Amino acid sequence: IEEIDLNLEIDLDALTANEKRRFERQRQVKRNLVTLFWEHEKEESRVPKKSLSSLRLRAAMALFDESYQIFMDDEQQCAHEFIRKLLEVNGLSDLFNVTTRTRYRCDHSQPHEWLGENQVTESFLTVFPLPNASLEDLLTNLTPVPDFACRDCKNVGSVSMETKVVSEPDQVMILISRYTQNMVNRSGIARFDSDHVKIGHADYRVVAAIAHDGHSANSGHYWAYVRRNGYWWLCNDSIVQAVSGIPHDLKMISFLILEKNSVVSISIA
Repeated sequence: IEEIDLNLEIDLDALTANEKRRFERQRQVKRNLVTLFWEHEKEESRVPKKSLSSLRLRAAMALFDESYQIFMDDEQQCAHEFIRKLLEVNGLSDLFNVTTRTRYRCDHSQPHEWLGENQVTESFLTVFPLPNASLEDLLTNLTPVPDFACRDCKNVGSVSMETKVVSEPDQVMILISRYTQNMVNRSGIARFDSDHVKIGHADYRVVAAIAHDGHSANSGHYWAYVRRNGYWWLCNDSIVQAVSGIPHDLKMISFLILEKNSVVSISIA
């Protein structure tokens, strides 16, 4: 709390529109955090260290308007949607933006291919795990897309896709899509090295991962692995303990957060 400076002087005219929006969002989060801190002080003689991360999250979530009210109750929610909205309301979506171009192939009846109409910029790269496939395989080869209808023949279940990464941002989030309408895909990621992950022409390392156990993204239990100061930590509700790293097979992992090996490590609190 002592590090917060709400009166920081900054030349707003020198910032881009996105930088201004991010700055204002961050300043509002800090205001919310200070307010929450003093509300907590009224009830407690001091703020326990373990509750500070909860206060930070509540401060960020205080920016949610009525359209995000679904995330404010006590029900389990899809982590993918929650993270996307959390980045959005804090003006940080562009931090993980990655631009891709997609090629599709349908093998129903008369096989045919087509390109996605435009390059697409998203906060996540999405992969669909396959047995014995590496992450590089999933990012560079045609892989089946469950529950996806062909653009032309409308057949579902016969379409594969290949995603080409056009941009290589410093930070990337990968969504490992494991849930369809009828099943949970627990295929692992073969030959995975958390210190060296090739995306496009760049080399990345994993700095955090989110695991999930449940029948759908809206149910079950989430926990996380975080790399900090060279050490890995398991964060599972109130349990935080040192571990050797993330599970190598990634069978329970739904999200990976990576950064380029050529940049200084970002701070994940």
